[in-house]
Amino acid sequence: MKLRVLVATAAVLLAGVPIAGASDGAILLESSSGVRVDALAAGDDVRVFVFVRRDCPIANRYAPDLRRLAETHARAAADAAPVRIWLVYVDSADTPGAIADHQREYSLELPWLMDPAHALASRTSVTVTPEAAVYAPSTNGTRKLLYTGRIDDRVADVGRVRAAATAHDLHDAIDAAAHGHTPRPAGGPAIGCFIADAR
Repeated sequence: MKLRVLVATAAVLLAGVPIAGASDGAILLESSSGVRVDALAAGDDVRVFVFVRRDCPIANRYAPDLRRLAETHARAAADAAPVRIWLVYVDSADTPGAIADHQREYSLELPWLMDPAHALASRTSVTVTPEAAVYAPSTNGTRKLLYTGRIDDRVADVGRVRAAATAHDLHDAIDAAAHGHTPRPAGGPAIGCFIADAR
């Protein structure tokens, strides 16, 4: 229930971003709320983008982890900035209906953005799915990119998956950003499906 409230709140917040007031270098993407929004518009929240492909088995394997991550950061501590997490679908063949089907299949129920031209992926320099980018809060419309990289170290290589992660890079990066600190760089490369290969 808490996750559904977070999803609804995020959708309302995104829908309320007027395109006319978009940030410098705005990246306008279609969202789960049905409107085009500026992904990097100013706000007091930490923005987290997790890039995914519906056909990527490694990204799909992370669905439970992404649900837990959203639930963990759904409520900001008194001394922390709020956190907003979106999935970013990068396949040009994606449609809202296909994404809805994908989210139902993997019980994701997370806000999403469509990035068919890879504008946000290019801005963040992510190259695979799943890979994440974390932006600092901003009051002036210019957000600082604090972290790009893997979710954790569970996938050691293509075909080599640990039973459990021993490093939780994205969780730690979000926690640091929410408390006003600079996250540590990812402890290793993100392993997954190349964004450039998306149709």
